Amino acid sequence: MARQRPPKSRSYITKVARVRDHQPALVRLRSGDYLKVVREPSNQHDGRAIRLDSPRGKPIGYLAADQAAKYTDHIDEGRLVCVVRVLRVTGRNQPTQGVNVTVGLAPTTAEARALAAEKARRARATHRKQPPKRKGPARERVAQATTTVLFLAISLVLILILIAALLISAS
Repeated sequence: MARQRPPKSRSYITKVARVRDHQPALVRLRSGDYLKVVREPSNQHDGRAIRLDSPRGKPIGYLAADQAAKYTDHIDEGRLVCVVRVLRVTGRNQPTQGVNVTVGLAPTTAEARALAAEKARRARATHRKQPPKRKGPARERVAQATTTVLFLAISLVLILILIAALLISAS
């Protein structure tokens, strides 16, 4: 099977799933906190689960299953970096709180270099070499006249040098 390319750099806003099970960990969570992304291949409900932990290491929830399914292979192979940042904790005065996050995805440095090299290779392959610009008839005539004048000037200088050499040797 051909290796899939990771998605290009992008970010999106989403809600953290299954926060109901982790309410105590949400108390200390603040906007701007970066969450730890933890793959859970041994998760009994979903082998592609991506757990999100607080900066203190406490689980707070999961990326939605459909979103996690798109990226787990790339994350597991080290071709994609996933960064999650808390945008807002919702429902602070409610019995159940929620978390809105920004998920940032980017190719790893090695993968980014490989993608850039492939893009450059494709650009070179599709780039057509332009034929040299043809000179118009007027330019060709000017170029010929210039060449003729230069030839005559050089010939005249050589004749003058020859005459001077003859006069010096005759005296």
